[in-house]
Amino acid sequence: MDNTLRRKQLEKAFAMVDLRALAEELNTTVGTLYNIKYGLRQVSAVRAIAIEKASKKQITRQILRPDIFQ
Repeated sequence: MDNTLRRKQLEKAFAMVDLRALAEELNTTVGTLYNIKYGLRQVSAVRAIAIEKASKKQITRQILRPDIFQ
């Protein structure tokens, strides 16, 4: 997948959720989520599943890790 397209998908998905609430539920910081949102940080497969679950599938594991979840 093209990095520009993936970044746009990430930004769109993250725009649909409350980042503060998501960060709190995942026991992380909003800054970490921003880094993931803008493609500056990659998450593990386990973390991708946790984000998908916490965001009620607004942010999918396929968008977060297309190399693992196709």
